[in-house]
Amino acid sequence: MDELERAAHQQSLNRFTREGRRLEAAFGFAAGHEGHALIQRHLGKLMDFVRGARAFGRPNRQTYFMRSLTREVFDLVVSVPDEDLAQAMITGTLDCTRVPPKKKKGQDERERGRARADKERIGAEIERAARAHYLRTHHPALLKKIERATSYKSKLAARLTLEGKILKGKGVKFRWSKTDRFYVGNWGLDCCLQALPDVIITREEGPDAVPDIADEAWNTAVLMATQRMLRHPIHTPSLQPPKPWDWFTNDLGVPLLRNCRDEEAAKAAIVSGEMRPHVDAINFLQGVAYRIDDYMLDFVQAVASWRNVPLLDITQSRRDRGPRRLLDWDLTQAEFLRGKTFYVPLACEWRGRVQPIPYLNYSRGDHIRCLFRFARGEPIGGRGIWWLKVSAANCFGEERGSFEDRVAWVDKNMPRIRELAADPFAGLRWTTDTKPWLVQASDPFQFLSHAKELVECNDNPEFTTTLPLPFDASNSGAQHYAMLARDSAMARLTNLIDDGKPNDLYTTIADAVRHRLNTTVAMGEEWCGEQEQRRAMWWRSRKINRKIIKPLVITFLYGAGSPGQQSDVFDILREDESELLFKDLVQVDDELGGWELKRRKPTRDDIPKGHLKWFTELVREEIEAVLPGAAAIMQLRQGDYLRAIGAQKPQEPRIRVDLPLRPPRPQRIS
Repeated sequence: MDELERAAHQQSLNRFTREGRRLEAAFGFAAGHEGHALIQRHLGKLMDFVRGARAFGRPNRQTYFMRSLTREVFDLVVSVPDEDLAQAMITGTLDCTRVPPKKKKGQDERERGRARADKERIGAEIERAARAHYLRTHHPALLKKIERATSYKSKLAARLTLEGKILKGKGVKFRWSKTDRFYVGNWGLDCCLQALPDVIITREEGPDAVPDIADEAWNTAVLMATQRMLRHPIHTPSLQPPKPWDWFTNDLGVPLLRNCRDEEAAKAAIVSGEMRPHVDAINFLQGVAYRIDDYMLDFVQAVASWRNVPLLDITQSRRDRGPRRLLDWDLTQAEFLRGKTFYVPLACEWRGRVQPIPYLNYSRGDHIRCLFRFARGEPIGGRGIWWLKVSAANCFGEERGSFEDRVAWVDKNMPRIRELAADPFAGLRWTTDTKPWLVQASDPFQFLSHAKELVECNDNPEFTTTLPLPFDASNSGAQHYAMLARDSAMARLTNLIDDGKPNDLYTTIADAVRHRLNTTVAMGEEWCGEQEQRRAMWWRSRKINRKIIKPLVITFLYGAGSPGQQSDVFDILREDESELLFKDLVQVDDELGGWELKRRKPTRDDIPKGHLKWFTELVREEIEAVLPGAAAIMQLRQGDYLRAIGAQKPQEPRIRVDLPLRPPRPQRIS
């Protein structure tokens, strides 16, 4: 194990520990890695015991299976499934073993008793399971609303508070008394002690007997959690050429096709040789050797050392703790690889698209992509200089003009490019009248790398270059549909046919959407109705540009539905802090007082009901109008599928979900 692998292993341990602490602090000990392992290992046994305890029906004098299972307790949980009850019992019991219950202000612990408090906590966990089952059975729409609302809350207490407000607003009452929780929790603890005597034990704490975890069970849980962590290591670039793919998995257990839907078919295709051309291409690509660009690494390291990282919008605030930690780890790997030749092992997603296995790879963001250089250089040649200038203009954001216009733009700005390469920090200095030149670039780090290459090349065809030039399709999905449909109009929009200038599909559809909104507003309420008019006016006041249309076009071509696209639009609106709608008047706390506008992130409540769905459906209609060939092929593909399965669209299976009052339920294993 080299130094980089040891650092990656330590990084995995640190991530594992941080995540466990976060889960325990937010949701309780049972949500941590060790608690999750205990539940996963012993939930089935406890569930069988609960099923057997309730098999005798409502307790009476003749059938009294457990003294703690009274008639009142049985009536409270009679409709709750055995699995939900067992999950709640073991969750509440594990939470009590690590964190003692909180006592009220001014209350002596002896007045309440630790044992009683633990049983009330277990009863509260079972109450949440019963409430979730009640809502799932009688108010499924309300359950979905609570799930959506509470999913934004990162702690259990905040989720419970919000859930209570929603239930109170809807007039739904489901609450047990403290006595009910105590008796139900007493039965839950009794079940854990009898069903899992080698896992849940009791220990004396003063006059009370409180639940605890047996040492052997705890050691087993720690081992299971550690093994789970080791099954998901942090992969790093390799200093040796990767071993060629010859089977569905490699020596590390990583599959060739991630999230493969039919592994047996993929393995059969490998054995028969049907996938051999694709596998050979993957083996060739992962055999390309790279080196770290020292010039760009020094620049990124210097920028990352600033308190507020420019060009990356990473601050010292708590919300940016994750991005800053990731940046530090990326730079740690890059510093180790400085001066070395390394390789990036590759795999594929289930559709066959190439995916790097290490997270440090060329497909990452601008500040990571600029660090990569080919280990073996070649003379650039005259045509290579021409493409280098085109790529430099693209990195700055001048990709809308023709290739010749982009080359001319670079030639015109060569004096500024030379100044930038000599002093890159000059491109970050703000002045009172203009924005810094490097800040204006769409891909500033790659533009700086291209600028340095242009200066060193100095139009010399014999210059040896190692700089990778990025190439991207205008829209690969639409281009495939254009070829399949033989649609010349779509081919021109996606630049498959040279139209004398580069066309932009997303801008064309954005223009069509804006025209549709303007037309709807101009028609008036008499023609389109008051609701249609109001929604069109609301969206016309937003920035309907290429940025908001692009994800809708891409996801449409890949078969995404309207709900997912609504989330995409909402995420874009959240990022756009310039929206006047999402500013609030707040009182200024100074000598003169007064009010001023403060920016804030929008919430779902800021967008009127139905507006997101209406807008995404409108955009989908305009996409179908601009790309009729793609829409026809998608309908044909769906029709063939329906005919193949029997002319009836299959019913979506009813997915049973839990009220989001605790972390996801672990899968039962044998």
